[in-house]
Amino acid sequence: MNPYKIKLYHYSNVEDIDKVKPCYFNGEGFTALSGQLSKVKRSYWYVDSLNVEPSLKSSRCLYTCEVIENSIYNVNIDSLKFNKFLTFNEILRKVKSLNYKGIIGNTGRYNIVCLFYNQKVKRV
Repeated sequence: MNPYKIKLYHYSNVEDIDKVKPCYFNGEGFTALSGQLSKVKRSYWYVDSLNVEPSLKSSRCLYTCEVIENSIYNVNIDSLKFNKFLTFNEILRKVKSLNYKGIIGNTGRYNIVCLFYNQKVKRV
């Protein structure tokens, strides 16, 4: 049986890249503060290319990749019950220490994936 893969979308103003690196995570505003608090570098991805934050729609480039679903910890299902005892930043550190490739969750508006490692991409 083949592992189930999910398609992810990453918006960027950087052209002609072959991989997205989490080291580019600490940008502006909320993401910079979140990066300082968690100390877990990550890149942000969307499950639905059309349901994204309005500010990203002006990005010049859209990249895509596929990842194996069970390599990403689903914080909404939270099978390890982290939400009962840990803050989100603690969950990020714990999930990464368990060798997950990333974490997926719903912000209430968007299904977002954070990947902890370099990810090869294709431009859409």
